[in-house]
Amino acid sequence: MLINHTGILFDRDWMMKKFLAAFILLAIPFSALMAQPIASFLKSSHNFGEIKEVDGPVSTDYLFVNTGNKPLFLTEVKPSCGCTEPDWTKDTIYPGDTGFVRAKFNPANMPGPFEKVVYIETNGAPIHMTLLFSGTVIPRPIEIWDIYPIEQGRIRMNNNFLSFGTAYSGDIDSAEIKLYNQSDKDIWISSMTNAPYYINFETPSHRIRPKEEALMKVKFDTKASGRWGEHNYVFYMNTLDSPATSNIPIYAQILIKEKFPKMTKKQLDKAPKIQVDAQMMYLGKLVKGDSIDFQFTITNMGQEKLIIRSVNTLCGCTVSSVDKKELKRGESTILRGRFNSEGREGPQEKYITVVSNDPVTPELRLGFTAEIVTNPNALKY
Repeated sequence: MLINHTGILFDRDWMMKKFLAAFILLAIPFSALMAQPIASFLKSSHNFGEIKEVDGPVSTDYLFVNTGNKPLFLTEVKPSCGCTEPDWTKDTIYPGDTGFVRAKFNPANMPGPFEKVVYIETNGAPIHMTLLFSGTVIPRPIEIWDIYPIEQGRIRMNNNFLSFGTAYSGDIDSAEIKLYNQSDKDIWISSMTNAPYYINFETPSHRIRPKEEALMKVKFDTKASGRWGEHNYVFYMNTLDSPATSNIPIYAQILIKEKFPKMTKKQLDKAPKIQVDAQMMYLGKLVKGDSIDFQFTITNMGQEKLIIRSVNTLCGCTVSSVDKKELKRGESTILRGRFNSEGREGPQEKYITVVSNDPVTPELRLGFTAEIVTNPNALKY
């Protein structure tokens, strides 16, 4: 037992034990930190410089050494882009051994400068790492099939889908398709079939000379069509050529809306207001191939007359119609529909769009769900 300068007694052995215990507590986590695998990469970035798109994929290897004292393995290697295909050492890397991570970059359709990342996860230190690579892709020369990717016999097209977008009733909307004769003989456009009278096709000439282009302009007269809402079409372009360039399909889509004038609150209060008893319904279970009828009740809650412009379905499995298209204040009508489950299985979800002159809700979307089963016994459950 000793006395210090303050006159307080203390036990030297007891104090030494305290210091030793504290030292052991600090030393344990430090030793644990040292006893682990360590992935030491020789490089963490790579610059490919200029690479040509036409030469195809390029790759680089990132070598590393396990400089720790425990076995190392890579738990995850994930690139930041689908343009990169990774490969890596799948086996356990023991202390002192080497491994690799390979990044294979595909420059197709990626012109100009690029910088990509490969994310690494290990069981050691550090747990998370990133490897970088960069460069500049020199694009390949533009070929005729880049401009006209769709091939139909001797004709190539830049597109076979006409998107008229949104048009207002009364407008004449337009779209266009570019054609190219890739052969060494003239091609004559003879006709367009399955096109309604309100869609007009125009070309400078019905003849397309070898290695020449032609512009086909298509005009959609919304007023003449008398249609409302979203509609899809398929037309067929015919030529005085082999069967390979006859009945060439061209698809089109348009959404026709009503252009309402700017209205005051008082005018909106008097305007027609569409209301439905339910916007979604469950039709239950059906045996594959069976049909089921359903109905919605539509009411005009406004003061002015409600006009139902159209009832549209985008699925051929559903047909629908309304009993009455013009409703006075407080008047109702029934929307009747039928769903045909032929060729369908499992859960189904379909929609119907009701287009009206309600300025607030000109397009009302109604829907239904059903479950199609193949075994009639499933209807019992």
